[in-house]
Amino acid sequence: DILWVVTGGGNSYVGDNVYWIDIYAHEPAYLLGIIAGMMTETDVIGAVAAYPYPNVNMPVNAYREGALSVNPDVKLKMTYIESWFDPQKAKESSLAQIASGADFIYAERYGPFEACREKGAYAFGHQVDQHDLAPDVVISSNLQLFDPSFRFIIDEWWNHVTKGTPYVAPKTPIL
Repeated sequence: DILWVVTGGGNSYVGDNVYWIDIYAHEPAYLLGIIAGMMTETDVIGAVAAYPYPNVNMPVNAYREGALSVNPDVKLKMTYIESWFDPQKAKESSLAQIASGADFIYAERYGPFEACREKGAYAFGHQVDQHDLAPDVVISSNLQLFDPSFRFIIDEWWNHVTKGTPYVAPKTPIL
């Protein structure tokens, strides 16, 4: 009678009442990479992320591939800060990447915007529209909209509770 919802890399079908939702963040990240690849003046771009986990690597790798699709000379500076939340470490990592020539930073974590502002580089946000946090440096953000997945889950739960409809989770992620 309990509906479970899981998300993230590595999840798989485990039963009819366990729903796996995911957002394919690599698709908009690829487009941000195209922007970076076309605009970079140094052919060096950066990315600062939490940990080398599948859901973290997917958008970062797509960002790199997007840049390479329009500029085969692009090199990616990659830093994992080994924390889910450490803005100061993310800022320091961004400063190091900028010192190594990066003029665009994909900010998978909070912290790089201040470094970009200080050093005249540009940044891309992650998950939500982060332009208002640093309008002078954030060109665009990788938006991840979970609303359709949440609506689906709520409808499944509601139909179970009000109509007795059995839970039948899809065997692939709900997008």
